[in-house]
Amino acid sequence: MKFIKVLILVSLFMSTSVEARSHHHGYDRGYRDGCDTARDGFIRDNYAFRHNPNYRDGWIDGKRECHRRPPMTNRRYDMGYQDGCRTARRGFTRDPILWAESKNYRRGWRDGTRRCR
Repeated sequence: MKFIKVLILVSLFMSTSVEARSHHHGYDRGYRDGCDTARDGFIRDNYAFRHNPNYRDGWIDGKRECHRRPPMTNRRYDMGYQDGCRTARRGFTRDPILWAESKNYRRGWRDGTRRCR
């Protein structure tokens, strides 16, 4: 009887551990960065990769999963284009991290500021 209770608890833990991992601090951000690395070029928070196992697991999973499937669009370019349009219409909007890390974001931002005036 005790063995069955332990077996049930272990199976419950195993079934929820994958779902719970995605909610740990850093996993989602690591997944996004890993996915962007597979599509746009190397993007990684090296400090978080070394010191936060959730970020590291997310980054590895994101890179692996997004490398397998081709991107539907260039997401960084689209984000830059949208921010560029907002800048042209309402005032300065630009993500400083994406601006520094992604040439596609910069290209999209410039195109958005020119075309949305």
